[in-house]
Amino acid sequence: MAEKAAYRYDVFVSYSEQDADWVLDWLLPRLKEAGLVVATGEESIRAGVPKLDEAERLVRESRKVLAILSKAYVADSATDFEGLLVQSPDPGARLRRLIPVELEKAEPPGRIALLGAVDMTDPERRQEQLGRVIAAVQGTDELPEIRYERIPDARTRWWELRWFQLAGVASVLTLLLVAWWIWSQRPPPPPTAMPENSYNIAFAPFAPADAVDTDTAAEGLGRADEIAALLQGQTDDLSRLVNRPVTVWGPDNGVPLITATEVESRTTDLNANLLVYGTIARLPDGNWQLQPLFYLSDRAAQSASSELAGELQGSHALGRAIRYSPSAELQGDANAEVQRRMEALRLLVRGFLYYSDESRDGYAKALREFQAAAQTEWGQADDDTGQEILHYFLGGAHLQQLIFAVQENASIDQRREIIYSALDGYEKAVELNGDYLRAVNGQAAGAVQLARLAQVESGSTCGWDWGWLDEGERGYQKVLDAAPSLKQPGDDVDLNAHLGLGRIAFTGAFCRQADEWESARQHFDAAIALYESEQRPSQATKAILAYRERGHVDFFNRDDPPQAGSERLHAVIGFYRASVATGVVRGREQSLLISRDSLIYLLQALCQDRQVDALKPTLDDFLIHFAEPDEVREFVVKNAAFAGRQEECHNAITQP
Repeated sequence: MAEKAAYRYDVFVSYSEQDADWVLDWLLPRLKEAGLVVATGEESIRAGVPKLDEAERLVRESRKVLAILSKAYVADSATDFEGLLVQSPDPGARLRRLIPVELEKAEPPGRIALLGAVDMTDPERRQEQLGRVIAAVQGTDELPEIRYERIPDARTRWWELRWFQLAGVASVLTLLLVAWWIWSQRPPPPPTAMPENSYNIAFAPFAPADAVDTDTAAEGLGRADEIAALLQGQTDDLSRLVNRPVTVWGPDNGVPLITATEVESRTTDLNANLLVYGTIARLPDGNWQLQPLFYLSDRAAQSASSELAGELQGSHALGRAIRYSPSAELQGDANAEVQRRMEALRLLVRGFLYYSDESRDGYAKALREFQAAAQTEWGQADDDTGQEILHYFLGGAHLQQLIFAVQENASIDQRREIIYSALDGYEKAVELNGDYLRAVNGQAAGAVQLARLAQVESGSTCGWDWGWLDEGERGYQKVLDAAPSLKQPGDDVDLNAHLGLGRIAFTGAFCRQADEWESARQHFDAAIALYESEQRPSQATKAILAYRERGHVDFFNRDDPPQAGSERLHAVIGFYRASVATGVVRGREQSLLISRDSLIYLLQALCQDRQVDALKPTLDDFLIHFAEPDEVREFVVKNAAFAGRQEECHNAITQP
C-alpha cells in the first residue's frame, strides 16, 4: 500500500530580505490568487520558537519549496537553505520539491545549481513564467505521454525502403509531367520578326517628349494598340488591296518604342514594310496631341519612301498633328483620324510600288492605281487628309510617261494630251494646298514641256514657246523664294527648282541672251551640290539631268566654246561621265534611257578632245547594262554628231 505524505502548506518561499518587497508585493498575491497555501518566513514562523526549528518545520510541512535566487540570496541565505534541504524528505530531488526561481543571474551552491530553474530575470516575461511556477507547485506540469514506434525487422525494412524509393521516383516523374504541362500551356513568346511573304504593318508606341512622363507614355501605348487592333480586323481587305497577306502588329505583339534615329534599323529588324510611329504630348488645355509619322521600307519601294519623305514626315496632311480630347468617348476620334490617314496611305502605297519601278510599264500601272484612288470616297473628299499628294503623283505618273512617248515617236497631239493631263493633277494639288511646293514645281515642269513641244513642232532649235518658259520660270522661282518652313526633308523642291531654272536659263542663253550663261551655271551647280550632299536614290533622275545640263553650259557656249586639251573641256567630260555613271548605278529603265542621251554627249566631247581611242571602250562599258545592246548602239551611232572629226570618231564606235 502506498505511503501517504502529510503537508500543511502547498509551497514554502525562501528568499533574501533584500528581495522581500518583490516577493511580498508581487509574487505572493499571485500565488495565493491561484489558490495555493503559501508559507514564508515573514508570515508563517511562530512567535517564541527558534527560527531554525521553524525553518525546518516549514520545509518539512510544505509540498514544494521555492528558492528565489538572487545575488543577495546566494551571498546570505543559500548555504543555510542547502543545509535544510539535506534534512528534508527529498534530498535527491526525486520528488521535485525544490523549485529554483531566478530573480537575478547568480551562482547558487552545488545542489541547487544542479536543478532546472524558472527564469524571471526579464520583468516583461515574469507573468508568463509565473504560470510555470504555479503548474510546478500544483504538479500539473506533466510531460507528454510517451509514444511507441514499431521497429520493423530487417526484411520488412528492406521492402519499406524500396517502396519509398519507388514513391520518390513516381513523385518526381509526376512533378516533371505537371511542369511540362504548365510550360506547354504558356502563351507563346512574341516573335522577334514579322512573317515573310506578307505585307507587314507595325505600330510602335507613340513616344512622350519626357521619357519619365508615365501617364503620357501609357496614353501613347494605348493609342498604338487600339489603332493596331482596328487594322488587325481589316487585314482581309488590306490583303486584297496589295495582293498578298497582310500582318498588323502593335505593342501587344512586341513592337517596341522606336525613336527617329532607330527607324530604319528597327523596321528592318521587325521585317516591317510600313512602320507607324511618332510622338504624343499633353497640351496645356488638357487635350492630347498625337503626331503620327510613317516609314516605308518595302525593298521594292525604297525610292518611294524617299519620295514620300516630305509628305509623311512634314507639315502636309498625312503627317499633321492630331489633337483630341482625353475623354474615353472621344479617344475614338483620334483612332479614326489615324485610321483615315492609314486608308489614304494604303491607297497610295500600291501606286508607289509601281511608280518607284521607274519603267514604262511601272508608270502606266501607277497611273491606273492613282486614277482608281481618285475615284474612291477618300479621293473624292476635300477633308485635308492628303488628297493633294494623290493628285501630285497622279500628275507625275502622266508626265513621266512623256519620256517614253518621245522614245516611241508619239504624235505632238498625244504628247500634248499627256502634258495637259499632268497639269490637271498638279493644278488640283495646288488648289487643295497652295503651299504644296512639289506640286508648284510640277506645274512649272509641265509649262516647260509645253514650251519644248512648240520647239519640237516648229523643227527649230530655238522655236520654244517663250510664254510657257516664262510661266515655268515664275513657278520655279516661287519655290526657291518660299519660306523654309514649307520645305520638308526629302521633298527636293529646291533641287528641282534649281534644275528647272538652270534649263530655262541655258535655253535663254543659247537662243537669246548670252548673259544668262552664268545664271544657268549657278543653278546647275546648286542642284548638283544638293544631290551630292545626300545622294538619295529618288534624286538620281534629277542628278543625271543636272550633271548633263551643267556640261552643256560650257560645251555649247557659242561665245566661248571649250578647246581640245583645255581644262574646261575636261570639266565638261567629267560632268557627262558623272551623268552616265549616276544612271548606271541607279539601273532603272528610265535612268538608263536618260543616261543614254548623256552618253552621246560624252562621246562627242571625247571626240572633240581628240580622245578617239576612248570612244569604243566607253560605249562598250555602257552597253553591258542593257538587255538589247545592239538597239542602243544603233541609236547612239545614229544620233552622235562629231563636229570636225565625224568620220574618224564615227568609225571608232562602229568598228567590231
